Amino acid sequence: MKIAIIGTHSTGKTSIIHQLSLVLQARGERVFVVSELSRRAPGEINEGAKLATQLWIQEKQKEEELRCAQHNGTIVCDRSTLDNFAYLERVAGEKDVSVMEKDAVKHMKTYDFVFKTKKLAMQAEEDGVRSVGDSFRNDIEARIVGLLHKHSIEHHTLPGTLDYAHIVSFIHHIIVPKPQSVQFVTAQA
Repeated sequence: MKIAIIGTHSTGKTSIIHQLSLVLQARGERVFVVSELSRRAPGEINEGAKLATQLWIQEKQKEEELRCAQHNGTIVCDRSTLDNFAYLERVAGEKDVSVMEKDAVKHMKTYDFVFKTKKLAMQAEEDGVRSVGDSFRNDIEARIVGLLHKHSIEHHTLPGTLDYAHIVSFIHHIIVPKPQSVQFVTAQA
């Protein structure tokens, strides 16, 4: 099973993934996490990012997912190719990125479940890496939502709360197979 947690930066994705991983491991599952890659990018991120940096992040995302897929277990991704593409699209300017968009959308079919965080009406916490500028976060949020709708990508919107236990319970309820009901048929004479 492969799960993607997507959304603009500073919406709790990493915290949700940490809690979800603990719950899945407690169920006896092997869990492999594909961490957010922008922190390892070889160039500037945030408002000053360049196209080359965003392309690196996009390709690394797919490489890391492929590496994790070689193991038997559940893969939980901090981002997907779609939200990474939203950042890429922002810096592309007038460049034609339609081929990259198609590739990102095609790759979305590899996720069994996509969960979208909500940007809450509160200031992002300064972490020394990610931008806390609301206009930048709002722009990325709008791009992600637009791409999800434009390409009819199936996803679940997570509850708008900081109660991570509630969010993980919401996710768990969706990803855990429900017992099949059995109907008995009586033979007619």
